[in-house]
Amino acid sequence: MELAKQDRLDTVLKALPTLKAELTYDAQFYDAATAEKYVGPQLVKAVEEALDYLDIKERSGGIYQALLRSPRNESNVLAAGKYRKFLG
Repeated sequence: MELAKQDRLDTVLKALPTLKAELTYDAQFYDAATAEKYVGPQLVKAVEEALDYLDIKERSGGIYQALLRSPRNESNVLAAGKYRKFLG
């Protein structure tokens, strides 16, 4: 958000032309409630503001959100990884 406040975000987006597309893809796996448990409300608020500023509407939902909010065990972690097609 600091870059946007300083009118330098366009420069970054021009230098990294796929950044918005990458953030849009990543946002479909982002759940604010789950993130807040691990990183706190201040960082979640900053992420939400950045996504809103970039007009990125995607957020996790449905099956993936249920997996994120379920107890952490091997089968749930593997299922979430398979859903997002990345186990790392």
